[in-house]
Amino acid sequence: MDNKAKSKSKLNFELQELQQKYDSLLLSVETGFEQSKLPKDVLKDVAEKKIVCNAYRKSEARYLGLLQNLEAGVVVHAPDTSVLMTNSLAEKILGLTSDQMKGKVAIDPLWKLLKEDTTILPFEEYPVNRIAKTKKSIKNQILGIHHPIKNSMVWATINGFPVLDTKGEIIEIVISFIDITERKLAEKSLAKSEENLRITLHSIGDGVISTDIAGRVTHMNPIAEKLIGWSFDDAKGKPLTKIFNIINAESRKRVENPVEKVMENGEIVGLANHTVLVSKNGSEYQIADSAAPIKNKNGLISGVVLVFSDITEKYATEKQLKESEERFNLAMNASNDGLFDWNLITNEIYYSPGWKKMLGYEDHEIPNDFSIWEKITDPEGVKKSWDMQQQLISKQLDRFVMEFKMKHKNGHWVDILSRGEAIFNESGDAIRMVGTHVDITKQRKVEKELKKAKEKAEESKEYLDNIINKVGDPLFVKDEESRLLLVNEAFCKLFGLAKSKIIGKTLAEDVSPEERESFFKIDKQVLTDGIENINEESLTVRGGETRTISTRKTRFSDINGKKYLVGVIRDITSIKKAQLELILAKQKAEESDRLKSSFLANMSHEIRTPMNGILGFSELLKIPNLSGEQQQKYIEVIEKSGNRMLNIINDIVDISKIEAGLMKMDMKESDINRQIEYLYTFFKPEVETKGMQLFMNNTLPKNEAIVETDREKLFAILTNLVKNAIKYSNKGSIEFGYEKKGDYLEFYVKDTGIGIPIDRQEAIFERFIQADIGDKMARQGAGLGLSITKAYVEMLGGNIWLESEEGVGSTFYFTLPYNRKAKEKNIPKPNEINHNTKNDFKNLKILIVEDDEASEILLSIYIREFSNEIINARTGVEAIEMCKKNPDVDLVLMDIQLPEMNGYETTRKIREFNKNVIIIAQTAYGLSGDREKSISAGCNDYMTKPIKKDKLESFIEKYFTQNL
Repeated sequence: MDNKAKSKSKLNFELQELQQKYDSLLLSVETGFEQSKLPKDVLKDVAEKKIVCNAYRKSEARYLGLLQNLEAGVVVHAPDTSVLMTNSLAEKILGLTSDQMKGKVAIDPLWKLLKEDTTILPFEEYPVNRIAKTKKSIKNQILGIHHPIKNSMVWATINGFPVLDTKGEIIEIVISFIDITERKLAEKSLAKSEENLRITLHSIGDGVISTDIAGRVTHMNPIAEKLIGWSFDDAKGKPLTKIFNIINAESRKRVENPVEKVMENGEIVGLANHTVLVSKNGSEYQIADSAAPIKNKNGLISGVVLVFSDITEKYATEKQLKESEERFNLAMNASNDGLFDWNLITNEIYYSPGWKKMLGYEDHEIPNDFSIWEKITDPEGVKKSWDMQQQLISKQLDRFVMEFKMKHKNGHWVDILSRGEAIFNESGDAIRMVGTHVDITKQRKVEKELKKAKEKAEESKEYLDNIINKVGDPLFVKDEESRLLLVNEAFCKLFGLAKSKIIGKTLAEDVSPEERESFFKIDKQVLTDGIENINEESLTVRGGETRTISTRKTRFSDINGKKYLVGVIRDITSIKKAQLELILAKQKAEESDRLKSSFLANMSHEIRTPMNGILGFSELLKIPNLSGEQQQKYIEVIEKSGNRMLNIINDIVDISKIEAGLMKMDMKESDINRQIEYLYTFFKPEVETKGMQLFMNNTLPKNEAIVETDREKLFAILTNLVKNAIKYSNKGSIEFGYEKKGDYLEFYVKDTGIGIPIDRQEAIFERFIQADIGDKMARQGAGLGLSITKAYVEMLGGNIWLESEEGVGSTFYFTLPYNRKAKEKNIPKPNEINHNTKNDFKNLKILIVEDDEASEILLSIYIREFSNEIINARTGVEAIEMCKKNPDVDLVLMDIQLPEMNGYETTRKIREFNKNVIIIAQTAYGLSGDREKSISAGCNDYMTKPIKKDKLESFIEKYFTQNL
């Protein structure tokens, strides 16, 4: 315990003693010493009273003496908080005399009391006021007292207690205070120092950890937290060895903790190189660190501070630099090039082993001395080098490249190509010069030989050039090293190079490594065995273009036996391209011809088969005495064969429209539920006749099943898929319907039929594909149905696919956009006819305009029950005359293809004088746009041949029911 603490303890003891004595005195003697109030067993007479008075005076004297000698300021207050007495230390601390304070209440003096946070203490919270109010003691309250004279602060520890009489009423209030100003200033200074230390530690870039003498963590900055992976809160109090895990980078063994070394020898220590810090999360950092002892004022070690930094990047850079230098030295030693490094400050120079070797010396035979270079270099080269070096040092040149001669150990001169650069310090002064030497003696010798050969060749150069440049194919001559000695203009054009860029080179730089190897292999073979070689190959010329060439190479030897390679190149790119195109065209033509032949054969079969039924059973109908049942059976066969042939023709027309781009979309509102229901009703009898079941699946409610689409094409798609399912199924069931998936509808037709082999599943959507099937599973049909179906689905914005297993069945799926129409309307079913309306119109006057006699007869039979008069015309001109003569005609059935004047023009002429007659066009074309042309010409409606009776009836019903 220090002296200040001992003094404070002693003072508290004295104050307690003072309070006890004061309480005892008051219990025995009250103010005025009224005898009636003295205990009877104590005061029996006046003598006893005097004794008590004397005792009181002695106690009061001791009490006052104790107050003056206390090491604390003491102020005694009356019950109303006015000051009764003070001691000298209180006067000194407060800066007021006893007379200035006596009789005054706590608020009267000029001083102010402040809390520890320096805010003003409310008057009612003053210690004396609190005691007066609560009658309770106050212990160790720290307050600031503003000095009224010095305008300064005195900080004190306040203690106080009330003096109570026997009835528990306050007689006096004693307040004591100890001056702790110096302590508060010291604490403030210490806090500021600690804050400065904290800011410093947080701002430096190194990690810092401090420990106590036991090696436990007492402080840590953010950098240290980041590197070791521990937060200070988690690491505080833990042994440094637990949180600071360091190993040797190479051996991976644990390194001795630096704190232990500092504790051992009391000196600053640093880690060895290659030390790795392993973070809490396993990350590793190459670090450099040092540890130093923390000593107290007595010079004793009280802890250790550890400072470390992350040098991972620096270490990696140094390692890479070292490895790079090692690789460079190995490369220089392995190569034929020489290296020199001249220190311009010390004039020391280094010659690599390769530098010495190219002059015939071993490494130890030439010292690294600058004078050696001057001695073995020719004088002109020395002078030229000095001039270049001075320009380099003065920054007139960035680098130098020069040639000179140096004397070989054997005495001959070596041609040297020297390159060099200067290295400058931060002040811009040259400090080093480094460079390389390359032996170019052989190169210069070759150049001289080439120069001689060139000079010799130039004697007849003009004559030779004129000959070879007239040749359209590229020509070239190579030496035994495959260097080009002679080329013509066609060769230069092929490679896109000037002749000056070609001569003396192999051009291997301008082709891929594979082509280069191929070129050299053939060159060597021809030069070696003398056998002519003709080779076709791909050649990549400048610009990246690939050409196909045919090269003929032959060996030529001069009178001295020197061998040359003579070659002729022919660019056969266009020939090869034409050959390939011819092959492809041939294959395409053969495929087209095969498909065409197969299709025509199938069409012949598909048309002849129903025609056979029509003509054959028509012939049978001529047999006399046929029963009614036989006649009906033959008629059914003829009708069925006719429908089959019509379907084939319709498919051919549709696919022709699709291929020609004439198939148009007719987007209207369509009730898909009604279409599904209609198809179900239509096909159910046929399916049940085969002993199978038919199911349908409508998933949308009525008000959501109206969409905008081409309902006729949707009807055709579903009809074709259901018909196929019926055709290829002999047992089980067929199910069709749809489901809504997102913003599209997914339709399906599922059967339990024969299934489709996997290798045929993609092909079945191709046109005429059934014509290309040679197996026994081919059925009736031209092979166009699924192709048309696929085209319709894609035109409507959907996709079609299938899932099938042979012998199990097939499911065809297709999607259509869900373009919902919110308003429900009465939408007719496809090709639906109202058969409930009675045919009460039988007095019509009808003009048939038809040049085909059979069609005319058929129409006459169809309309006989509706008309009272039928008029006929064979040409357009006749039709116009008939209409003029019969202005009361009700209906004109107008054929489009007429002699003299077609049906469109005829209609226009009739409309000039008769706006009201109903004109219905009829045509066998059935192409896209026919209906629009007919309406535009003035027709009221349009029918395609063959004309069905019920279709014709529906038109007559449409236009004449309202007139009844």
